[in-house]
Amino acid sequence: MTARAWRQLTKAEKKEHLEQGIDGVIDELERRGRPPTEWEVAKLIGAIDSTRRGLFNYAATQLADVFATNVAEKPWPNSETKANAPINVEISELRAELDRLKFEAVAEHPIFG
Repeated sequence: MTARAWRQLTKAEKKEHLEQGIDGVIDELERRGRPPTEWEVAKLIGAIDSTRRGLFNYAATQLADVFATNVAEKPWPNSETKANAPINVEISELRAELDRLKFEAVAEHPIFG
């Protein structure tokens, strides 16, 4: 989607677009047949949380970074997040969090903090 098209979406449309993207990322994690890495989970949870709080641009950035494969592709690597370290989070837990998000109303105003 172009930046211009993104800016023209309503808040509800942005939320729906992000939910579909998150769903696609979770599907891809399932297809890969391995536990998600700490980086992938952190970015996915960041996208879900930011969508919930109405921070749609930030959520889109988090979502775009889920499958970054090396430090050069990660704009600001967190020294506490290990890119390839497996993490004890089930994909079903991520999907359940997405399902909760889908039933929440669109944040009328962004929630920072």
